[in-house]
Amino acid sequence: MSPELSRLHSLLNSETVVPGIAYRRSKVIYELVCYVNCLIGCVLSGRRDVMPIFVHRCREFMSGHVLTEHESYYSAVSTYLAEVEREYDLEKSDADA
Repeated sequence: MSPELSRLHSLLNSETVVPGIAYRRSKVIYELVCYVNCLIGCVLSGRRDVMPIFVHRCREFMSGHVLTEHESYYSAVSTYLAEVEREYDLEKSDADA
């Protein structure tokens, strides 16, 4: 795993990037946080076969939910998804699974 992925794993669960309310199940952003953390689990465990599923779910959520108050989190997630796709050579068609 690249140092950049390790850095992003920490960033995507940091108090500075993750909205404080994001871990409340009643908040819309919770769904994205769960997808991101499932993807992190796939990366850490080497489950390349299911990574595209969570990449797709993250992208689908972000395109369907414009939450301007969470721009910094969306930006970090977008960077992370691109890095996962690059690191694991995931094709765009893989991510549509």
